[in-house]
Amino acid sequence: MAELTLRDPERARAIQRALSVRNTKALTAKRGRERERAFFDRLYEMRGDETLRSFYDWQDGQTGAARPLHETELAAVLAEIEAHEGPSA
Repeated sequence: MAELTLRDPERARAIQRALSVRNTKALTAKRGRERERAFFDRLYEMRGDETLRSFYDWQDGQTGAARPLHETELAAVLAEIEAHEGPSA
């Protein structure tokens, strides 16, 4: 993709837009593991975004993984949300 961006920037942008649409649709249409894959496809697609770089280190060779929240983690997550968003959250 980097080479195409240099040779034909408009075509590269068109491909990126098409991938973005595809991945966004997959996020809403899929369930379970397929939805996880769609999320990480979208995350990878956005890897150049400066904001995302602060949350995920693409250079460390690790891959992201998602899992359902365990019931023992619920209280801590709810407390964090309340601390950030307020009691009405």
